[in-house]
Amino acid sequence: KIEVVLLPAMAAELKNTFPSLHSSLETPLLLRQKQVALPCRFSCKCKRIRGRTMAVKPVYRILCACDDCRDFVRYSFSHAKTPPNLHYDDYVDPYGSIDVVSFYKNDVVICEGEDLIETYSMVKGSGYVRIMAGCCSTPLFSSHSLLPTLEILAPNIDPEDLMRIEKPCHRIMTKFALFPAPKTPTPSSGFGLWYWSVILQQLFCCCHYYTKRNRDPVPYSKDGPVLVDRARLKKVKIMFDDAK
Repeated sequence: KIEVVLLPAMAAELKNTFPSLHSSLETPLLLRQKQVALPCRFSCKCKRIRGRTMAVKPVYRILCACDDCRDFVRYSFSHAKTPPNLHYDDYVDPYGSIDVVSFYKNDVVICEGEDLIETYSMVKGSGYVRIMAGCCSTPLFSSHSLLPTLEILAPNIDPEDLMRIEKPCHRIMTKFALFPAPKTPTPSSGFGLWYWSVILQQLFCCCHYYTKRNRDPVPYSKDGPVLVDRARLKKVKIMFDDAK
């Protein structure tokens, strides 16, 4: 067999031009479209904040049911200013889990709207920072000051690009879920073996990240992230609260 590697547009044009190409050749011609590696694009819902990743494959993609992640989304919706196409159930599934896609900070670039980014903290002194769009209150990322990864909330990634990424491999922190988690993807009630394997992987990458003095794509405030008043947040009624 003769194998010809073509780009998708070239393959389509060749098939349209020579529809009887396969039948006219004694030797079958196998047309294989080349898979072009493309970065992932992401944005807030009003598109004033835009960015992309330089890596095609993320470090991991998980569903996290911890109340910190869920409260971050709740907080974003509790004071949404002009939320175009912003829907709570796009970010939180019926079990109370958030779909997050993790990339190394080196591989994330914010192209537009850097000055519109706002940072928050759900737990004082935890080191975990939640990043929100100041323009439309879209919950964008989560990041830890000591880890080399940035967790992008999956609904913010371009739908076409998100389809190229593998489905979530695990559900973690399911003891905080609103309902018993399904068996797919594999659930973990807390800090299970898979969780610690990821932590070890990140710690290993920290050596390279900090020795090279690589940048962090998120512009942090000199005063630090704003601490969220979670006691007040609990009084805010959002979808799925009454179903628990």
